[in-house]
Amino acid sequence: SIHILYCDSLNSDFVQQIIKVNKPFKLRSLFVNEILHFESLQLLLQKFIDYLENFGFEYDEYDEPKRQLFKFITKYCKKIRYFDSGIPDDDNNIYLFIENNQHNINYITIEVDIDNYTNYKELSSTVLQNLGQVLPIKLEYLCLSLSFKTKIIN
Repeated sequence: SIHILYCDSLNSDFVQQIIKVNKPFKLRSLFVNEILHFESLQLLLQKFIDYLENFGFEYDEYDEPKRQLFKFITKYCKKIRYFDSGIPDDDNNIYLFIENNQHNINYITIEVDIDNYTNYKELSSTVLQNLGQVLPIKLEYLCLSLSFKTKIIN
């Protein structure tokens, strides 16, 4: 089994080398900080999609490649047991992701940064309510961080 843990980036040459390895192995974990080439990462995932159990990405910035990766993982990876990531407040895919991995997922860490939202109580209640609908019964660990960023007016 192979575990790729918090790589700063996976360039396409490295991904091609992994894909071309003749000896059978299973990619069990993928944690990335930055996504430079979504297409090459997608090729890697397509080859090992049935084995991926642990997934996460750094949440410094939720850019388009991370959005694409998360949508891909949500759609195709159904055996995730450990998930660690941040999501923006406007992305409901996290609930679909948890639902799709309902039978396997045991550990979830979610960081939500909310910019310029005025009704904090309503939003935090909505997040908790939505999570309450999809969290699996056998969940062993949940770390939920809701960070509200407000503008300071002088």
